[in-house]
Amino acid sequence: DDLLIVAADDDPAIPVHAAWHRILLHAGPYEIAGELSTMPGFDPGRALTRPTGTFVLLRDVVVRLLDQPDAGESDHAHALVNRYTVDAVEADIMLGFFFPGARMMGGPTADPAPVATVDSPAAVDSPAAVDSPAGGAPVTAPAAS
Repeated sequence: DDLLIVAADDDPAIPVHAAWHRILLHAGPYEIAGELSTMPGFDPGRALTRPTGTFVLLRDVVVRLLDQPDAGESDHAHALVNRYTVDAVEADIMLGFFFPGARMMGGPTADPAPVATVDSPAAVDSPAAVDSPAGGAPVTAPAAS
């Protein structure tokens, strides 16, 4: 069996200049809420580097049982989560690639909505057409959902 989450008493070496993102994970029978660090300016759509190692560090961690949320919770300042055992992820930015095989529960999606151009039929009927900054042909923005 795999370790799902590991909490320790020691204060880990955390990145000094990190941007922290709220994240909610489902791993086995647990719901894990906490914050995951990324480097300032991190853009998941343009990131060339991918996380390495089996565990990712979370801070301000709360662990609950998925099927018994009223059974109580366990709070930890820091915890390591086995990223290969995570079943589902919800975060304020696309952090799904940190957890291979996990499904996204909400928040940003892995693939942004396609943007129609003037060459496509969708652009002709789209009410979201805007002028291009270069003064050329208008382009359309994705419709709000």
